[in-house]
Amino acid sequence: MLLRWHEKRGLRTVFGIVPLLCLAVAGCGWHGGPLIWPGLEPLEETNQARLPGTPDDPYPERLNVVTGEQSDYEWAHARGWIRAPVGEVWRALQDPEVLVDRRRVDEWEVEEDDEHQVPVSFMMHHTVRDVITLRFSQLWRQAHVLGDFESPETVWIRGDLHTPNILLSKLRTGVVLETAAGNITEIQMIRHLDAFAAGAEDAEQYLRDLYETTLARVRGEPLPEWEIERRQ
Repeated sequence: MLLRWHEKRGLRTVFGIVPLLCLAVAGCGWHGGPLIWPGLEPLEETNQARLPGTPDDPYPERLNVVTGEQSDYEWAHARGWIRAPVGEVWRALQDPEVLVDRRRVDEWEVEEDDEHQVPVSFMMHHTVRDVITLRFSQLWRQAHVLGDFESPETVWIRGDLHTPNILLSKLRTGVVLETAAGNITEIQMIRHLDAFAAGAEDAEQYLRDLYETTLARVRGEPLPEWEIERRQ
C-alpha cells in the first residue's frame, strides 16, 4: 500500500520476529553493539569526523563533517550532539519527512515494508524533475541495538538504494545513535554517493540538512524549508 506522506501524518512501525543472535557475539559484532540485526550494521567501522565540543561546552548541538572519495563513490562522514535522549531522536528519524532530501526531491511516496524483520522499515519512492525526470526508491530500516524499543540506548539506521539506474548507481546512508552523558545523544552519519553531476558536497549537504531537520522535529519546531535545487 502506498501512502502519500503529506496526506498521512503517521506511519506504523513494523515488528518482526525476535532476531537471532550471532553464535559468538564477540566475533561478529561492531564496536557499537552486537550484530543482532543483519544488514543494519554501520556503513564503515570508523566515522572520520571529529566530535564537536570544548571543555567549557562539551556537548554543543553542532555537526562536524568531513568528505572524501573512493574509487567507486564519494562520501561524507558526520558526528555531532543532540540534547535529547536517544529515544526522542529516534522517533524523529522514523518520520520519512525528516529523511527525504527536500533540496532535490520534488515528490515522494512511502510504502510500508513488512518483508524485512526489523522494528521500523519502509520504502520511499522519489521523483526528481530536473533536466530529465529521475525516479528511484530507497529502503529505510531501523532498529534498537542496545536497550529496548521504548527506551533505546543505541540505534542503527540504514537507508539503501533499492533501484539503481544509469544516473544513480550508489546511495547509502547510515546513522548511529548512542547515549552520551545524561539525556544527550551522539549522532553519527555516513553517506555514500555515486551519481551523475553529484558528489561529496551533495552528500555533506544532505547530512547537514538531516541533522537540522532532526533537531527541529525533536524540538517540536517546523521543519526547515529549502527551495528545490536544479542542475540545469
